Amino acid sequence: MKKIQTLCLIHQHPKILLGMKKRGFGQGRWNGFGGKVAPEETVLEAAKREMLEEAGLEIVLAECWNSRENQQKARKCCQSGLM
Repeated sequence: MKKIQTLCLIHQHPKILLGMKKRGFGQGRWNGFGGKVAPEETVLEAAKREMLEEAGLEIVLAECWNSRENQQKARKCCQSGLM
């Protein structure tokens, strides 16, 4: 079965809110917020839940990117240093 996960970035140009990874892969590094999507959740519901759990923030407005469908857009953000 394919795992589906979320990664949330709070962006207010030119700043991005990141959190320090506390455990597991990437421990001690800065990262966006996110995690696994539960079977009964949509990706957006999981992203909102993870953001509330990890950062204490309630997401009101969100833009969802599917990494496979929007690789070009994501690549541009990475190259410009926005991610």
